[in-house]
Amino acid sequence: MAAATQRHDQQTTFDRTAQLQAQLDGIKTRLTRLIDAFLDGHLDKQSFEERKRTLLEEQRSLEDSQRAGSPDPGRATQLVVDTFELASSAQQSYRFGNPASRRELAIRLCSNLTVAGKDVSVEPYFPLRVIAERHLVRGGGP
Repeated sequence: MAAATQRHDQQTTFDRTAQLQAQLDGIKTRLTRLIDAFLDGHLDKQSFEERKRTLLEEQRSLEDSQRAGSPDPGRATQLVVDTFELASSAQQSYRFGNPASRRELAIRLCSNLTVAGKDVSVEPYFPLRVIAERHLVRGGGP
């Protein structure tokens, strides 16, 4: 399942890159035609400058998007898989672990550890809290 998701994410990234490149190529073509129209006398200087500025801003925006790239979907998928693996094996890992590995596991599983007098408050790590608080669906009905 994770491999299929990664392939889909890679294809989506490839499609997005190709789409950005096609848009950039279109802007360059429009810019060339705009210059030709100005040189042929079909546009006045003010209209030419205004349209040129708009095209250059659009080109800059697309180039920034291309440089920034998209978030690494493989990393996000791996983070989800790691979180589910941690959640599914936490109890067994704690039961069979030595004190050092138990401490490390507690640190990985918990956040917002606070102590006030004799009261200790421990909040689960955010993704694990979402898993723990999910609504269980027992059937296909509403």
